[in-house]
Amino acid sequence: MKVAVLIGALFGFCAGAFAAAGVTLTTVDALSPVVTYSRPANPPRIAALTTFVGAGVTVANTSGNTINNVVFEAKVEVADPHEIVSFSSVDGATCQVTSLSGNPLTITCELGQLRARESRRFTLFFTAPMQDGVSPLPDGSDYVGLSGRVTTAEGPNAGKSPNDSVDYWPLSSAVPAPFACPGPSLENPSSTTHWCVRVDLGTPSTSQVKSAVSKSGGMLFTGEGGVTGLIVGDAFTTSVSVPSSQIITKATVVEDPLSTCTNFLTCYSSNIQIIDAATAGTPADFSPAYLTIVLRMDAANIKKGTNINSVTIMYYDGVTRQPVGDCGSATTPLGNGKPCIAKRTAYKSNYRLNPDLQGDFEWEIINTKNGVFEFF
Repeated sequence: MKVAVLIGALFGFCAGAFAAAGVTLTTVDALSPVVTYSRPANPPRIAALTTFVGAGVTVANTSGNTINNVVFEAKVEVADPHEIVSFSSVDGATCQVTSLSGNPLTITCELGQLRARESRRFTLFFTAPMQDGVSPLPDGSDYVGLSGRVTTAEGPNAGKSPNDSVDYWPLSSAVPAPFACPGPSLENPSSTTHWCVRVDLGTPSTSQVKSAVSKSGGMLFTGEGGVTGLIVGDAFTTSVSVPSSQIITKATVVEDPLSTCTNFLTCYSSNIQIIDAATAGTPADFSPAYLTIVLRMDAANIKKGTNINSVTIMYYDGVTRQPVGDCGSATTPLGNGKPCIAKRTAYKSNYRLNPDLQGDFEWEIINTKNGVFEFF
């Protein structure tokens, strides 16, 4: 979702007379319009799932004048009053928060001076809240809302000068249309609603996970901690380790049952999409680093007598399907954008180090890119 707000002088015909009377275009876009709730750890069996709301921000001076002391401010709120959003990091700017977490949370980023036609791009990351466990909102009605203002200040009386500007985003006329968040706005404390950029919280089931991913990378998984069988009917799980890189991404993992099956009672596909956020949908390439993908099949879903080496894994890159073979080295991807199996593990039925894995099959796959994996 993207929203843009046009910021200008009160009297446009005086633009040449005052430095601060320029026009600024502020664009705020949600990296992922839907984000899975974060989930707590339950040591030692279950790792925490930490997901992120990401917001790309561009503040551009579209005028022919220099503007000074430019400050971007955002209010970040959660629809459910019992949920907390936390500031995680910023890439490309220096920002401060009034507190590290809250509802709402306010953050300010001092951008300094913008010359004529100059713009600043930066990305904010917030830790997605855990779902309210007492009185959660109905599915599809919980969200994180972002709104705010951009200010400029001129001269020794900065903040009080007639050349100063305070402009609020998003505008009601923004395309696509913003959402009407309840509660007062920064512009009008007595208002009952205000426009905001909306990021929906929650995915339909634990077989899906969606999140923004910063340059520091991260770990995403389906199910409970990526372990099968901890949720009734959860026979297949996916864990994805995204390496640190110079790429900001948006990640989606979706598992679905397949109609054709040989070695299992139910076969599954895992659609892993790690998209470069700077593009319209291009898969991120992490070369020379790589994604580490762990796929697990629950013992109860494996047909009796099945050998893990007889299982076929097909990979689909959006163009062709092909079987996934073994890696030459467990720590070296093939280098052609195709995945390979670094390790297979058939856990014994009396495996004691982690009883949750007893009898399970596990595959560790590495690749510089994402795609769809199908098991037969």
